[in-house]
Amino acid sequence: MIDLNAVNEEIKRLEEDDLTYRIAEKLAVLYIIRREGDTGTTTRSVDANPTEFEMIANSISKSKLIEALNEHVEAVRIMYPKEYELIMEKIRKAKN
Repeated sequence: MIDLNAVNEEIKRLEEDDLTYRIAEKLAVLYIIRREGDTGTTTRSVDANPTEFEMIANSISKSKLIEALNEHVEAVRIMYPKEYELIMEKIRKAKN
């Protein structure tokens, strides 16, 4: 089990350092751990090498993320309906 206090302490320490790509990667992972640990919804292991999407998505609010993706997801629905249904099914399952 991950100690969220230790995660928060490490985040605080890293945020005080000069920002480098390596520190940004570590922070992104720790932000994910903190967020998932706070909600109790961790369903997968945290990727030690987050994608660019994960790093950016974790740096903005949920509403801003949805706003940015909404029209693109609509384009996927129109152009690739089967892919859209797969995406929506994953989201529905994650909700439960």
